[in-house]
Amino acid sequence: MQEPWPVVVTIRRRTVLKRPLTVLLAVGLVALAAASTFPYFASASATASAPVATRVAGANRYETAAALSQRSFKPGVPTVYVANGATYPDAIAAGTAAAHDGGPLLLATANAVPSSTRREIARLAPKRIVVLGGSAAIGETVAQQLGAISKSTVVRRAGADRYATAAAISAAAFPARPPVAYVVSGNGFADGLTASAAAAGAGPVLLVTPTAVPTSVATELRRLRPARIVVIGGTTSVNNAVLSKLRSLTGAAVSRISGKDRYSTAAKVASTNPNSSRVYVASGAGFSDALAASATAARDHASLILVPPDTVVGPGITAFAAGQPSTVIAVGGRSVVSENQVRVFGLPSGSKIPPVSTDVPKVIAAARAQLGKPYLWAADGPDSFDCSGLTLFAWATAGVELSHFSGAQFDQLPHIPIGLRQPGDLIFYGDPIHHVGLYIGDDQMIEAQETGTNVRIGSIWRNDTYGVGRPG
Repeated sequence: MQEPWPVVVTIRRRTVLKRPLTVLLAVGLVALAAASTFPYFASASATASAPVATRVAGANRYETAAALSQRSFKPGVPTVYVANGATYPDAIAAGTAAAHDGGPLLLATANAVPSSTRREIARLAPKRIVVLGGSAAIGETVAQQLGAISKSTVVRRAGADRYATAAAISAAAFPARPPVAYVVSGNGFADGLTASAAAAGAGPVLLVTPTAVPTSVATELRRLRPARIVVIGGTTSVNNAVLSKLRSLTGAAVSRISGKDRYSTAAKVASTNPNSSRVYVASGAGFSDALAASATAARDHASLILVPPDTVVGPGITAFAAGQPSTVIAVGGRSVVSENQVRVFGLPSGSKIPPVSTDVPKVIAAARAQLGKPYLWAADGPDSFDCSGLTLFAWATAGVELSHFSGAQFDQLPHIPIGLRQPGDLIFYGDPIHHVGLYIGDDQMIEAQETGTNVRIGSIWRNDTYGVGRPG
């Protein structure tokens, strides 16, 4: 959406961008009662620390896994798990087992130990290395090389297929009667990654087909007899007949967590861990970085949120906000988790979230009074508006001077992680920024969107969400 080209002016000792048109203030608007309509104001009055966002990444999946390990583990860990970084089945079940055994998950190839993995094993000096999968996944020569790096004992956990391998990992790591076992489809990676993080070393992750419980898994479940079983994924991933079979095998309470897609499912799993102070954010479009992230998240009792390529997904943000974490860790480079995604989840260290203005009811009332008026490029009221003209007009009723240019408004304001948005905040879209709306709560905003439309109430969730700013 095009907006007026800005010019530079100075307001209140601060340089901002503003077009040279008179700002028309709304008069005669009736303010809403803050205490009754916006009860959050009292608790939001104090300045709060923003979640600190950091990125852990290497030049490739092997380096990223090693960087996660280096960030989280000190030398002398009892166990290191090593999986093939080119495939996911063997590693899905390993994250929670690695957390249970007190070590990280590192990656290798079938025929070589990457230098980053080699250096990290040398630093950790583990007593034991657990190699996952058969010799086709991690060759015998590679297993020997791994052990020689730090003179560690090397053991292999493998079965005839991915289901039997997961069962073998569970049998070696977990005693009978764990509080929980997670069950996911072996045909995909996304549900297994979030399950491994959620299990947090308390119980195993086991694999099934969409329609059956493999014999190896059934045998392991009879041995385990978990107190409860959580199935991750919808009925196309694991059908209801499988849930019935799981009940009959163990006598355990069986429940399902699922969403409309892998991102919604991951968000629902994350919402079961509302007290986590740390959230890991990884791409759900590929498994490579998330494999190691799921193991580290399990170790930290943290949530794992999956994001699609350069898109902000409402369910993931909602789950993040519910937990109010203090630390957000993006896993992987900018090509898999973009700077935009990091920005909406958290802010750099030392950032503060300003209090919500008590004038927000007046501001929202001003914006609501414009509903139905036509969009007009470069207009800031009172008869028509463009997007930044509407937000400028609404906040002018509270004595706040904003630029008539959405990109300049974003630069002018303190930034807020979108998960901690409050009514009155401005939500920006596009890269470069070309649109802005006024958040009013319940995932809705008032906006002047484009030529041929009127000022309206719309959803805040779009693929090009850029960030949030807080006037006041």
